[in-house]
Amino acid sequence: MFFRILSKRMLILLKWVHPVIVGFVLAGCSSVVVIPPLEGLPPDAPEQRIKITAQKYRFEPETIKVPIDTHVFIDIESLDVIHGFNIERYGIEKEIPAKGRGTVTVEFYTRERGTYKFKCSHLCGIKHPWMNGKLVVE
Repeated sequence: MFFRILSKRMLILLKWVHPVIVGFVLAGCSSVVVIPPLEGLPPDAPEQRIKITAQKYRFEPETIKVPIDTHVFIDIESLDVIHGFNIERYGIEKEIPAKGRGTVTVEFYTRERGTYKFKCSHLCGIKHPWMNGKLVVE
């Protein structure tokens, strides 16, 4: 009886903890070439401003599409707790203050086509590892 209860509790624990541990381990194993965010920015580059909201456990919009060779500004506001914003490819790492405490702006120059992941980089709860989105440079 004791082992049956113990094994049920272990299964419940592993169901929630296992994906989080695997996510943290895999995050540490990746290697990405970082491009400085404003490297190669010409003075006459077109500009695009995008607004994003962060809320447990999602960004809105989840996918951002921008043209290549554009100076991009992203204004990010939290609708609840403190979040983070990370685009590893551009070396961007910013803390987003909690609701009502302001907006954060990040900027970078899109000089390569591709799809890049952005994610929350401040632990905001149990589903934090899945709070991410896509930046599509066309």
